[in-house]
Amino acid sequence: MSQISRDHLSGDGGLSSSGGQPRAGQKSGGYRYYVTGALTLAFTFNFLDRQILSILSEQIKAEFALSDTQLGLLMGWAFAIFYTFFGIGLARVADRTNRVNLISIAILFWSAMTALCAMAVNYVQLFVLRTMVGVGEAGLSPSAHSILSDYFRKEERGRALSIYSMGTVLGQLLALLVGGYVGHKYGWRVAFVVVGAPGLLIALLLKLTIREPARGGTEEIPIKSTKPSLPVLAEIKALLSIPLYLYALIGHVLTAMFAYTLVAWIAPHYLRAFGLDESQAGPMVAGILLFGGLPGLLFGGFVTDKMAKTNMAWLTRLPALFVLAAFPIYLGALLSANMWTATALFALATFALQASFAPPLSAIQHAAPVHSRAMAAALVFFFSNAIGLGMGPLIVGIISDNGLIGFGPSNLAAGLMVISVTLPLAAASLWRASRFLEREGVI
Repeated sequence: MSQISRDHLSGDGGLSSSGGQPRAGQKSGGYRYYVTGALTLAFTFNFLDRQILSILSEQIKAEFALSDTQLGLLMGWAFAIFYTFFGIGLARVADRTNRVNLISIAILFWSAMTALCAMAVNYVQLFVLRTMVGVGEAGLSPSAHSILSDYFRKEERGRALSIYSMGTVLGQLLALLVGGYVGHKYGWRVAFVVVGAPGLLIALLLKLTIREPARGGTEEIPIKSTKPSLPVLAEIKALLSIPLYLYALIGHVLTAMFAYTLVAWIAPHYLRAFGLDESQAGPMVAGILLFGGLPGLLFGGFVTDKMAKTNMAWLTRLPALFVLAAFPIYLGALLSANMWTATALFALATFALQASFAPPLSAIQHAAPVHSRAMAAALVFFFSNAIGLGMGPLIVGIISDNGLIGFGPSNLAAGLMVISVTLPLAAASLWRASRFLEREGVI
């Protein structure tokens, strides 16, 4: 890998930017798993507040007389437009200051904005409030990835990030179950308040119980005490010049494009294809995540870490195989007119897709310089949200409004199948990344 990229930004060899704590690596024992659990809780509510819109979309569509294109914008660009750009700036802050403080403030802000969505009286107001949710949520994951990389050694980061990534599935589960029940019984406005309110307690919990770790505290070679010196654009250019980082990023972004699009539209697909209401569709889609998504995340992280001990190329090679396997199964699920057959296929495909999700993030953290890890994660989320979340749901909405009906049991199936072509492309990029892991011995 490019040596200049690692040398530009180095860590502080056992001293955190907040001032002189001991190294937080393997010596911290079980506490690091508490940190992982607390950050996973925050990420769960991050995704809960983000995805609650999906199960409530039919009610909102009816009240404001929206098209599917407008819904696609609301579920995609309304969130992604500021999440992407604020993520870069907040990652820069995270690489220079106390990450725990930044996360706590971010949780308070996005939770308040989520609750305020209940006050929207038209589409424009709801759109603006969703952009503010995106601003707040941009402060979590880059900082969290950086913190976990300072609590776990390189050979353990895959499982740590897999546990953290469970927040995506748990958040979606809660969005479907809480949103489905509360939205059906009390309406979509009450549902937004219910999911936004716990943010105050979660922010306090993290602020009071998580210690800011030493940057680079788990590295094998002592790291010189410096802070980032490159301008933002130069730092981004340095990261993108690392081949392993670039191909792992592309593979993850293409995977996320389909994943985010499916999450946005799968509940409406069930509502329309199988004639369900919110309280029925919520548990059905939640079952896909419970029996497919959660086991897949854990399986992928632990198995990939185990195989990577013999050959580090498996860190992205195995995810490539999982993504490739998921592609035809998702096509079968989207074409199925039988609810139970579709659900079984969705669960199987989701197992494979989620198994591929976290290990490339581990490779990305390994490839990045210590004092650029939050920025490395932020770039991943920038492209995942700008391209995946911003474009994917919108494309499906446009296709739904303009024809291609007859491909599957709902008018959303054709658009979802179009987006699914990103999966084999993602597999190819992840496989390419594995060749750099073997060739350069980065890890």
